[in-house]
Amino acid sequence: MSNPVITERWAGNLDCSGPCRRKRLVGSDFSKQGLERHRKKGSALKCKQCVSAVEVSERKAAQDRANASASEAGTGTSASCSLCHRSLPLPSFSRSQLSKGDSARCRECVEASISSETSAAE
Repeated sequence: MSNPVITERWAGNLDCSGPCRRKRLVGSDFSKQGLERHRKKGSALKCKQCVSAVEVSERKAAQDRANASASEAGTGTSASCSLCHRSLPLPSFSRSQLSKGDSARCRECVEASISSETSAAE
């Protein structure tokens, strides 16, 4: 007796249209949404490996663009605080303070001003 075909894994004779061009893949190698699109509209299928490879390359390209724009803008890896006038690494500033440009304050100065405001209010 032959073994029955497991239907949840089998979705037909599917080929990847991505860079790998693998043939005769099972349905579990594709996303559920991709399979539904393929069945309804006949659109091209890309396997999970190809989709994840494209995502990784897009993330890397975005990171490279962000690094290039940061170096062009001159922000580099440090910023100066408008209160204490020290040049500190970027993690010493909150994102909202960094967006203020030349009037950015470091975390220490922000915490000091908040504590002085609360003590003055009491």
